[in-house]
Amino acid sequence: MSDMTPQTVTALFTRSDGQYLFARWGRPIVPVVFGVRDETLATIKGAVEAVVTLAGHRMAETDPEQGANLLMFFFRDWDELLAVLIRAAYDPVLPAMARDPSHALRLLARVGAADGGPAGT
Repeated sequence: MSDMTPQTVTALFTRSDGQYLFARWGRPIVPVVFGVRDETLATIKGAVEAVVTLAGHRMAETDPEQGANLLMFFFRDWDELLAVLIRAAYDPVLPAMARDPSHALRLLARVGAADGGPAGT
């Protein structure tokens, strides 16, 4: 991905009809983090809280309709992300919408196709 430009990134997050691919938050942000050690979670939560505060938005422990609405994945390579997505799909704590990795897998396939990673894309 050495040729990553703002236009390339924009294309990854834009539908073919030009609409933004992901939702914008009207509700408090409820983050869930995958792929880090427990002792790292406080640092990540603090960073998210700082950004949310600077943006004038708010956070919550859970969203009554969606459960979590900000999923963060930390990984070293594409295959590790694939493994994390598979584990997340079977997490009973996440709401059904968050357990459905299809959207993330499609994005992973688009990014992987541009970068030659993960296997099978």
